Amino acid sequence: MITVMFLLVPLVAQTTGNRDIRMDDDTDDIHTIFQRNSGHGGYAGISLGFTEIGGQEAIVMGARGSWIIGHSFGIGMGGYGFLNDPVFDPADNLYYNLTGGYGGLVLEPIIAGKWPVHLSLPVTLGAGAVARTAYTEYLFGGLEPEEAFLVESSLFVVAEPGAELEFNITRWLRLSAYGSYRFTSNINMFEVPQDALRNWNVGICIKVGAF
Repeated sequence: MITVMFLLVPLVAQTTGNRDIRMDDDTDDIHTIFQRNSGHGGYAGISLGFTEIGGQEAIVMGARGSWIIGHSFGIGMGGYGFLNDPVFDPADNLYYNLTGGYGGLVLEPIIAGKWPVHLSLPVTLGAGAVARTAYTEYLFGGLEPEEAFLVESSLFVVAEPGAELEFNITRWLRLSAYGSYRFTSNINMFEVPQDALRNWNVGICIKVGAF
């Protein structure tokens, strides 16, 4: 049923976006999907978010691009990278932290997109990888590790639904504040909980394009 709904949403969006197109049976013109008033567009965006991973504060940086159908539905691809704060273990005199990334398909219903302030509901469906890294020394100021080595790593599947409160700054620029929850499959690492990546995210996103 969920799959059928996702398939129907772009069709409904297309119908809504084309409501102003006059279909005149007396003309020989061929009407196309990408004509001037079809309501199609696209954007590229970058984001910066904050979360908690493995019990430590972390940052999440991302980028995505989407095709917008009828001003009301976006479909595209996105990718995100994360890094949590290092923890010092006096038992072996090492710093440890978790780094990784994930990405995949992004589906984004847009509610009242022509209004100055509106809502979008992006969902990311994909996969990723996480690694636990050890450092003999961690230079906090420059964020440059010395003598770092990989301890263990794991792959995972991810689904991240979210909500974005968007502000139309100009016709081609949007700024949004977002919140999302990262659902993942269990990660298989000896020293890290299986649910270490599952948590809330908050942040901001900047989008540039034709909406």
